[in-house]
Amino acid sequence: MNQIRAWAEEAYDLVCVQLRMPEHFSQVHGAPREVRIDVELSWFDKQAYRLPEASWFSIGLCVGNPNLCSDGKVSIEASR
Repeated sequence: MNQIRAWAEEAYDLVCVQLRMPEHFSQVHGAPREVRIDVELSWFDKQAYRLPEASWFSIGLCVGNPNLCSDGKVSIEASR
């Protein structure tokens, strides 16, 4: 089962992504059966500012043929 969970604590926000690989990929290609990614975001000594601000986090994957790669975001296909 694939899951995306997010929650906020007093000092940080946490996102946990759990992915389960298809059996075929594990048996034939040696992929891990389960992948878990934990990301913790903490800000310290940040002063208030009147304009909107944003931070950006990205993950880049190296694949042999990017045209054959697809990913999903919260059960919605994001790219193909």
